[in-house]
Amino acid sequence: MGLGGILDSGGGDWTLEIEGGRDEAVPGGSLRGTASFVASRRLEARGVAASLVAHEEYAYEVTDPSARGGSRVDRRWESSDAWRQELSLSVPTVLEAGSHHSFPFEFDLPPDALPSFHSGVLRLEWRLSISIDVGGRDPSVQRDIVVPLKAETISGVDPAALEQRVEGARDGDAFTISIEPRPLAPGAAFQGAIETAQELAPGKTRVEVKLVVSTDYSSGGFNVGIDLGGGVRVESLARRAVHEQRAIWTGTLTGSEPAEGTRRYAFAGRLPDEPVATIVLPHGSARAMVDVVVDRRLRPDVHYTRPVAIGAAWSELAQLIRNEVR
Repeated sequence: MGLGGILDSGGGDWTLEIEGGRDEAVPGGSLRGTASFVASRRLEARGVAASLVAHEEYAYEVTDPSARGGSRVDRRWESSDAWRQELSLSVPTVLEAGSHHSFPFEFDLPPDALPSFHSGVLRLEWRLSISIDVGGRDPSVQRDIVVPLKAETISGVDPAALEQRVEGARDGDAFTISIEPRPLAPGAAFQGAIETAQELAPGKTRVEVKLVVSTDYSSGGFNVGIDLGGGVRVESLARRAVHEQRAIWTGTLTGSEPAEGTRRYAFAGRLPDEPVATIVLPHGSARAMVDVVVDRRLRPDVHYTRPVAIGAAWSELAQLIRNEVR
């Protein structure tokens, strides 16, 4: 549903407008808008409230031994609010059937507001909620808000991730990988090159931008046991962090040219428009790398890698914006 779509919550119709026409808020900035409500029946409201919440979800694994000597690894999720701000938009009032009401709101985000982030093991979502307190099922409207990671607030990354050129060595062979811009930005174009004395194959040698996500879960280092009777006890081992690595962009080397005794192979592409960043969250973190992969038949692939940083406002995320009514 569009930014100005009308939502029915059972007690009336909502229209939620965000100033600027985008469901986006910048760290250190403000999120302003107006929630309009047309009551379909008489409501005795004890108040109208708005909240903006950064909600983190993170995965962990537990190995559960069975009574028969086997074991099973379960992946589970926990969640917590990383940030919350609440506003009162109205004193107790009566909303007559057919009456129209407007509730302007304004939230101020801290300069270090955590960015929106999606992965298979770690997520952080910002949600705007407005509700009318009537007791029982409250008429309410919700919308996901995108908060980008500003380039100037990137922290917790390898300093080399922000360098234009990074040198490395693989099996005694020196190489250099360069990248622009720094940091990379979701939805934006980038270009780079690898310089090496090794002969690579343009059009065949794969290049990937990879995101590596790890959750951080401290379980206290103890097991939890359950006595089943008859001398049988089943124990659940301590919770463990989980990791995910995925390529968010894949391409190939596009050409080569001489470069001071080596050869320079170029690559270029565009990152997808999705909420990814190199970040540190309360229960996990994400880092990124460029990986030039040389496929060697019947032998392990050769990987030339360097760290990169990702963080800036992306261009369009309309496909990720969800309007929900509860």
